Amino acid sequence: MPSASTAAQIVIDAGFINKWHPKYDLTESDEGEYRRLLAETDRDLGILATVSKDTFLAIWKWKGALRVIQHVRLDEYQSLYARAFRRAASEPPERKLAALLAPGVKLPGMEAPTGSTILHFMHPQTMPIIDVRTVEVLYSAGLLSTRRRDLAHYEEFRRAIEGIRQRCPGWSLREIDRALFAYHKQFLEKGAPQPAQRERGPTVTDHVGGRSHTSAAALPVRGTSSILRTNHDRFTSVFKNRTGRTFSTA
Repeated sequence: MPSASTAAQIVIDAGFINKWHPKYDLTESDEGEYRRLLAETDRDLGILATVSKDTFLAIWKWKGALRVIQHVRLDEYQSLYARAFRRAASEPPERKLAALLAPGVKLPGMEAPTGSTILHFMHPQTMPIIDVRTVEVLYSAGLLSTRRRDLAHYEEFRRAIEGIRQRCPGWSLREIDRALFAYHKQFLEKGAPQPAQRERGPTVTDHVGGRSHTSAAALPVRGTSSILRTNHDRFTSVFKNRTGRTFSTA
């Protein structure tokens, strides 16, 4: 893993994007599906002014979040989710995610990473996907004040991405996202991943003192390999400094 001083030297400019966004395809194989889902979402918005249930499920799968689909109330999709997406479509960028996640309207089973993913497909030019890897790179570059990925910190993330796009005209949100993701996976993480479907789903967390802490061993990946190759390695990494502590199944 690169040192903190190395990470602090990250400069995210047009050269960075030009170098790293093509490298995304070395480990990921989801570009075709991404483009198909963009077209499907655009069609849904044109006909329904919202996202259809089938398109929603396809985006959720692309996101790699099927492990938590049971928390989504699919039997209430039309009354809850389709209505919320229609409402979010008319909000300004800084209010779109709140239309899905703010207290009083929060959609069951949805958090900032999944909510911003749906919004990205609805508005690919203005709504970036908040993701553990992209957040880590932006934080290392000094463009974010925190690594947290929730509604309260999405606007800071969105503005950081928008700032990059303004400084690097000609590059899309997708190309910026690809560059950040590839840089994290292929350099910061120093793994040797295999090409596979993109996965940006929820991470394995360790609940300590009422807060969720993402372990390095549990970073969501779009492939099947990481710097920690086996379950034994992952458990060792998580618990090696926690001797004497008691953990419950919860």
